[in-house]
Amino acid sequence: MGHKQSDKNKQQPEQTPQEDTRIQPILAQYRQIAQDINRSSNEAQAEAALAPITDLPEASQITLLKTLAKEKITAAADVVLAMNTYAPVKAVRKEARRALIHLQGSNTYPEWELPTIMSLSDALGVDTFAGLDEDEDEILDGENVVELFLGYWSEGEYESAYDLLASTSPLRDNLARDEWVARRNAWAAEAQPARPQVDVGYGLEPELEEADENLDESAEELDAFWSLEMLDVASSSGIPELPTATLTYPATGRHWFWAGYTFIQEDDELRIYSIRDKGAEALQLPAEQLQQRIQEIADEISAMSEELEDEEDEEDEEDEESEENEAVIVESEQDDEEDEDEDELDVEDLDELVGLDMEELGWFTKQSMHYCDALIVQAPQDEAGYALASQQSTIVRELERAMAYTSLVAERFPEQRIEALRVLGLLATELASDEEDEEYDEDEEYDETEETRNIPDNRFAAIAEKAFRDSITANEADFTSYVMLADLLMGQGKLEDTRVLFDQAQNIVTGPNDIAAIEIGRARLARLQDTPEVALAHFQRAAELAPTMPKLWYNIGDLQLSLEQNAAAEKSLLKSVQVDPTTTEAYADLATLYMEQNKENEALKILEQGSTENPFSVELLAEQSMIYIHKGNIRKAEELIEEAEEIEPEAEIVIVIRQVIEMQKEQQRQQQRQQQRPSNNKKSNKSKKRR
Repeated sequence: MGHKQSDKNKQQPEQTPQEDTRIQPILAQYRQIAQDINRSSNEAQAEAALAPITDLPEASQITLLKTLAKEKITAAADVVLAMNTYAPVKAVRKEARRALIHLQGSNTYPEWELPTIMSLSDALGVDTFAGLDEDEDEILDGENVVELFLGYWSEGEYESAYDLLASTSPLRDNLARDEWVARRNAWAAEAQPARPQVDVGYGLEPELEEADENLDESAEELDAFWSLEMLDVASSSGIPELPTATLTYPATGRHWFWAGYTFIQEDDELRIYSIRDKGAEALQLPAEQLQQRIQEIADEISAMSEELEDEEDEEDEEDEESEENEAVIVESEQDDEEDEDEDELDVEDLDELVGLDMEELGWFTKQSMHYCDALIVQAPQDEAGYALASQQSTIVRELERAMAYTSLVAERFPEQRIEALRVLGLLATELASDEEDEEYDEDEEYDETEETRNIPDNRFAAIAEKAFRDSITANEADFTSYVMLADLLMGQGKLEDTRVLFDQAQNIVTGPNDIAAIEIGRARLARLQDTPEVALAHFQRAAELAPTMPKLWYNIGDLQLSLEQNAAAEKSLLKSVQVDPTTTEAYADLATLYMEQNKENEALKILEQGSTENPFSVELLAEQSMIYIHKGNIRKAEELIEEAEEIEPEAEIVIVIRQVIEMQKEQQRQQQRQQQRPSNNKKSNKSKKRR
């Protein structure tokens, strides 16, 4: 099911490097902007607080919002919400909405509340629903309504949620606003809902089975795949907008729901009319029908994936043909510019299609997961349902859901218990790094290194530790769980506990690779204890036992560089790129070493080798660009950074080097102007003498 892309969206202005430089001061002060927004008491004050952002060019505002979407702190969410509300440009408001969804996916929510009650159209940046004639806009508006409804409802803002329901909606239960809100407040006091996660789209079967006379003939059902942490309480049955959970994870209380939403127009604005509990419907299907639907979705996903690959292959072929034609055909500059513009629009069309199809793949996968949930209920001893659901949840990065499936495997299949506990521990460890725990200070900075990932001591870390310890209890000779637990505790700074675990693991090693793993662990521990010589000795012993372990030679070379053992470091780093050519840091360190020795050509050669092995590494392209800047070859430096911008335009190193290049180009222009001035003055003096 595709969406049209309007000409307006196709012609979004590209961001220039000069605009990039304007973003940096905003990034440095957005926390202050968030404070000003929170202090605002009316619309005018909020807009004034946003002025440093809204005064930027449109492309810069969009780039800024994409950057804020990755910040994962409340201040960023406050600024994004305010931009979604007050930004004068519709494209910027849409980008802010996407940024809010992205932040919500990382459990980051705004604290700012609108200073005045606004209409839904105003809040979403839509002038009016009347007169919209494109399916894309109607579907996007529906997504906005559902996202806002679930957001308000999950956060306890029931007045706002009630207002998004149609006046004739059965979900209002014929209750006045105050009574409806009071019932939800009473329920929330018992259930304690928290941390909602929402994804709105559509399933593989979006048509309504039965038409409702209150709905427009063109009404489309939108699906919400959402989840919420809550307690199971009896009063939930009296909340009609709360669907049936197809899966629950007791360790966190998260419940997963699947529901379909229909809409009607009221006063030129879209309102929710009904909710269809698709999760409950799935739970009622027989196992045979569930398996059939899961297979149908798998076939559809496979077909879509093949179609995407074909489209990308066609794009590559067109690019190759274009390059060949450019080599033999010389056209006027105007024709070239027109062709380039057309090519850019074609690429944008493909990117839009690919982005949409990837979203569809995600929605269909989540739909399949809900069918898997029902299949697990129907056939709890069938391992296939758990395996497929766990695999799918990992693909769409719903790691907590993968934990729920894995914990069920550990409980229900004794022969898989130890392996399942290890996987559970690894999933929880990964989530622990992202969890926004109430006791965790958002502004606290962690010193991340290649050797050790810092892990906050939160609930997911506790789940991970318990999983590893349960695995060790089940099998005291489980060497892998000892090492994984040691890695977790090291990341939390519990160094003495880590040392004890390595000592215990030392007693149950079964071969040289196990011993090497312990040596690497002790080396990382020594680095944290600021004893680089001890760390180096442990790494070197590991290299004697397992010389092909990834990143091992890089770590040796890196330590040797820190100890100023440059000759030895060069040999180790060269060994690293030979054994593990994907370790891009080794190429970069070698280039730095060669530059310090004034061996520019050697530095470029090793970086080019690294780029050949790692063609999508923006860091290696950026390093090469910097060397060419140092050599004064700005044109070659710009070619390399343009290649990096195509891969990851928002990478910090790419932005910085682009700024350096623009500064160098400006200096060259100033020098050229200065060189032209004396000749102009001489001509002026000669003309005066003639007069």
